This record gives sequence, C-alpha cells and structure tokens, in this order.
Amino acid sequence: MRHITQKWKNGQTSDENTFVAINERAIYTLDPRINKKQKAAQSKIYKTNPQFSKISTTLTGGFAIGSLDGSIRLYKEVGQNAKTLLPGLGDPIRAVDMSVDGTWIVATTQTYLLVIPTLCSDGKTGFETKMGKEKPKPKKLQIHVKDLAKYNIRSVDFTPAKFNNYNISSGDTCSIVSSSGPYIFTWNWKKVEKGLLKCYDIKKIENTSIVDS
Repeated sequence: MRHITQKWKNGQTSDENTFVAINERAIYTLDPRINKKQKAAQSKIYKTNPQFSKISTTLTGGFAIGSLDGSIRLYKEVGQNAKTLLPGLGDPIRAVDMSVDGTWIVATTQTYLLVIPTLCSDGKTGFETKMGKEKPKPKKLQIHVKDLAKYNIRSVDFTPAKFNNYNISSGDTCSIVSSSGPYIFTWNWKKVEKGLLKCYDIKKIENTSIVDS
C-alpha cells in the first residue's frame, strides 16, 4: 500500500468510518467494520501500472491521485475511471492537497510545487466532468536562486505542501505552506491565484523538527 486517507476531506472531524487507499496500480475503499476476508468495500485495479504515489480527497468524496511520472488523475468516486488526467511536468508527485471547495490542487515534488485549478466554465470541476480542452497549465512554485544563496540553502527537499489558514465562515485559503530542512516557505494564496508566483516568505526554525505527514 502506497498511501491511505479519509474518504472525505477533513473526515477525521466526523464519524465517517471508511478510508481510501492506493497501491501503485489500484484504488480501494477500506472499511474496518467488514469481515477480515473482505478488506475492500470498493476497488478499481488497473491492468497497466500508473505508478500511483499519493491521494487526497474532497469534501464530496472526489479524489486526486498523483503518480511517479508526474501526472495527476481526478476521480468522482472509487470504482470509476478518472474524469480528468493532468499531465504534470514529469517529476514524481510526493503529495497532493486540495482547497476546501475542491477547485484548486497543490501537488508537491522534491524541488517545486504545482498549483492547478480544477473548475470548468460550466461550474463543474474536473472531478465531476472531463476537462478536455479546458485542462489548465499548472502554476509552478519554486524558490528563487537568489533566495537559495541568501539563506545558504544548498538544495530543496519539500515536505507535503498544504493549503493553510482557512477562513471558517467563507472557506477561503490564505496561504500555501511547505518546508525543507529547517526552513518554512509560505506563499500568499491571493497573489498566487493572480499569477504572482514569487510572493513567498521564508522563515528559519531553530532546533525544531518538521514532520513529513
């Protein structure tokens, strides 16, 4: 098994008992309440190997799966084919996270982040319908060479990026956060949304362990 997550985004705050899991070529819905012989309540197994690596779910049960080849697939539910295949840039996807409303994805690679919108012109998302010609070009977030030199960062090794600082009443996102070594990187979400991709803050944390989750 490569990765496991709640069936719904923020499912840990509810009494939902099922999980979604992946290995490199299959997707499963797991229910700990069923008998030991039948581990998967639902499943989809690919004949070819898509090299699945990480999964993230939406509030409505849709989910995105990143692969080692850099692609990201969007699904409405377990058992169905992907509604949308986003090609990525060729580097392995380490993590995937989604905004509360499911209209944005942030995917983590070792040296950069990809921010991808999922909303189509008809108001549906790529989880619900095929995006086709509306497939977006991902926004690439990376640390500028001048900042690497300024902070004496020899190499970047990003931990899973997250949409952060939700406004509870509106569901708005304020930032995207990741880290590398003792450094925390925070991108201003409103500016990223407008295409201003170099608007980030760097903070060094002394004597603190940053956990990869």
